[in-house]
Amino acid sequence: MRWNSWGSLLLVGILGIALVPTYAGAQAPSPSPVGSFWIAPYLGVGFQSEYHDGLVQFADGDLELLTLDPGSGVVFGARAGYRFAPSWTAQANLGYSKSDAQYVEDGTIRPDVGLSTTQLELGVLYDMGSFPVGGKSAQFFLGGGLSLTFHSFDPFQWDGTFIEPSSTSLGVHGVVGLDIPLTPMLSLSSQAKLTVTSLSLGDLNDKIALAEGEAIVQPLDGGIGTYFVLSVGVTIRP
Repeated sequence: MRWNSWGSLLLVGILGIALVPTYAGAQAPSPSPVGSFWIAPYLGVGFQSEYHDGLVQFADGDLELLTLDPGSGVVFGARAGYRFAPSWTAQANLGYSKSDAQYVEDGTIRPDVGLSTTQLELGVLYDMGSFPVGGKSAQFFLGGGLSLTFHSFDPFQWDGTFIEPSSTSLGVHGVVGLDIPLTPMLSLSSQAKLTVTSLSLGDLNDKIALAEGEAIVQPLDGGIGTYFVLSVGVTIRP
């Protein structure tokens, strides 16, 4: 996993916003009543583990190594929540990022490959309590749920032939967050989320075999992937 300098700067900024709010005179809102809902557009930075890193063997005995390392990328999206019990909220999330994945083909470093990552998630949040932050009462919450992750690569060359693989993977996520009031209808919300996914290879093996012109006898193994996202957004309560 590669950490880019701009990603590190954005990370520091997100933490600073989450921990040192500067909006003066805000009042803590009363707990959201059951049946209320909210929406929160957000911006953040995400760090993915190596998407694929393994050996593939072809019918002619050729054994090659493939590495695709997404590194870090800016993430943007929107979350929506519905309070269904006094301390419980159902949350849906749609997020998107585009990063330049490092591509290594059989030990040779190739030009970076564009990787689009889209996540659709459903889960629940539980209010753990509130505490003072910068003179305001902030709400601390934990949660988790299911994640559906879509990966789509820009065209890149394997053995001189362009391929464009994509995949869909199912996983789980855990989230910890902090909600800081700004006005009765607006608040600053910061979340840290870790997604653990059993990575699907999608059509990658098939497209590599076509480009190589040989059947695969030892395919790539997707393995377990992790995706860590730090984000900050503005929660709007109609």
